[in-house]
Amino acid sequence: MSIYLPGRPLRAVTVALACVVGLTVGCTEPDPTATEQPAMEAWDYYEDSPLYLKDQSHTNVVRKLTFLTEEAPGVVRGFDLDSRTSTTADRETCRHPDHKDPTGREGIDNQIAMLFSLLEPIVEDTPQIAIQGAINEGRVLVMIELEGVDDLQNDDDVTVNVFRATGRPLVGNKGLIMPYQTFHVDYDLDVSTVTGVQIVNGELEAGPVDMEIPMDVLDASFPMRLSQGRVRLKIAEDGSFTGLIGGGIDIAHVFHEFGVVVEGPEDDLIRPIFEANADMGYSDGVCSHISMAFGIEGDVAYAIHDATQE
Repeated sequence: MSIYLPGRPLRAVTVALACVVGLTVGCTEPDPTATEQPAMEAWDYYEDSPLYLKDQSHTNVVRKLTFLTEEAPGVVRGFDLDSRTSTTADRETCRHPDHKDPTGREGIDNQIAMLFSLLEPIVEDTPQIAIQGAINEGRVLVMIELEGVDDLQNDDDVTVNVFRATGRPLVGNKGLIMPYQTFHVDYDLDVSTVTGVQIVNGELEAGPVDMEIPMDVLDASFPMRLSQGRVRLKIAEDGSFTGLIGGGIDIAHVFHEFGVVVEGPEDDLIRPIFEANADMGYSDGVCSHISMAFGIEGDVAYAIHDATQE
């Protein structure tokens, strides 16, 4: 395992690290009123409105993001983001070796998962609980839209859009967002689009594309930039998605945003850990990005677009 924690007490950095690595972890208590205002239904809109649903589209709202950890020595789910299989001798990854996924695929880049494997015995399920609360409260709504779909099992040419949405989701008794709700595209963040994607036997992979994924740290929300972002989906018979979303985190950007809202030693504690384990964006002997991937679970939803914003 290629993980380095610079001379800091491990327990001292755990909570602060979880707030940043947790991405959408708000480090706040869940809002007990979060499920009281369900999103509007798609048929509430009129034909002359600029608000519309895209024709031949199929959309899921991401209702669960799962922190990935090492499943066996050197085995972790993720993507080959840089199209290379690196070893400890590879300068381009700052000498951090790649991994394998459970299917035996080599070249997997997911350094964040390796960090969480180390910290999991200490943080336990706290980050997972916090991120689920942020999703259920509607603070972090990510939608994946398949556009131009003829067949959800086999299609030679679809467009994949990933974007943030707004709305107050209705949460079911399983603690996850219920299906068939309607949310609005949030045009404050860019829509990430990949064209010419193939669906083969209900599975697809889209990318690379630069993405912006919403973050919620303490009381501040800002986009997390992912370079070489990818999405891998498996489409179930009921139209729901499971899969992965990942890319390279721009460390400087994350800590710039984090430093704006956090006062105290957290930046000094956490940033060296990220920088020491960065494995992407090599230049002049330094890697500026760290690879990551989340497990995702989505369910069918409707995305309302606004023609005046496009």
